[in-house]
Amino acid sequence: MTKINLRLSRQLIAYVVLLMALVIGLILSLQLAWPIKLTAVTVLALWGGWLWRRYLEHRPSSLQVGADGDLRLLQSGGGQFAVTAVLPGIISPALVSARLTGNQGEHADLFVPASSLDRESHWRLRRALIGFRSPQVDERRGT
Repeated sequence: MTKINLRLSRQLIAYVVLLMALVIGLILSLQLAWPIKLTAVTVLALWGGWLWRRYLEHRPSSLQVGADGDLRLLQSGGGQFAVTAVLPGIISPALVSARLTGNQGEHADLFVPASSLDRESHWRLRRALIGFRSPQVDERRGT
């Protein structure tokens, strides 16, 4: 079983900060009274902070790839689940994005730019996601 560590990338942090700055800038540019603008910005900042903290607790921290291609996702908060479905978004040498789902409805969204992993680990991650076969499909085929 190989383990691919999924570090939090600087690009993802930069995208989150940029998105928050753009939304706050748009709110401040509206022609509303200042108390309404400041209230909206405060609510947005608190909500964004709560979402970011929740993401950090549940974000994928590593992916274990078994010898037969099965996947197990470990989350930064200590949770883990066996992957039963992979919904790929972009799988390219520059970026990997996918939604991984477990048996009990657990899911995790991967967003892994090539700069956040070394070249070999990023290649192994792409191969693991492309070659994944759902365990239910294998059971129906009799293997």
